[in-house]
Amino acid sequence: MRSRRPIAAATKLSAKPTGAIPSATVTGTDDYTLVALRSALYAGLFSNAVSGDDMARYLHLHRRTLNRRLKQAGTTFRQVLDQVRFELAQEMLSDTSLHIAEIAARLGYRMPSTFTRAFRRWSGSSPARWRAVASPTRLREHLRDLC
Repeated sequence: MRSRRPIAAATKLSAKPTGAIPSATVTGTDDYTLVALRSALYAGLFSNAVSGDDMARYLHLHRRTLNRRLKQAGTTFRQVLDQVRFELAQEMLSDTSLHIAEIAARLGYRMPSTFTRAFRRWSGSSPARWRAVASPTRLREHLRDLC
């Protein structure tokens, strides 16, 4: 009968854990966390699960770990969320004829006025004005429909 000695190589932990990207292979864990967070926010905004706790859970991190990594990357959760919301708002304003209230709801705002204030802070103009400047032909069509 054989003795039950563990094989030396089997007792060592693998250098590459299954299903995870080792931090040594990424240029920086902070960069990886930032990219992963932005991707999660793009998906989460449409399911209304965009709190810091929800995103940390989705990324399999503790909320404090997420905050610490974002701080090391020179940003905060709120700043990343605002960047993603602004990018999506610009896309929806220029590529669709959705009403401002519907865009606000899709981005997780309960009131269109809150979205309008945030958009003004990001761009310096209201969503309606930004849409008109971004798409002059759409504005002409809209004015023609009103007449």
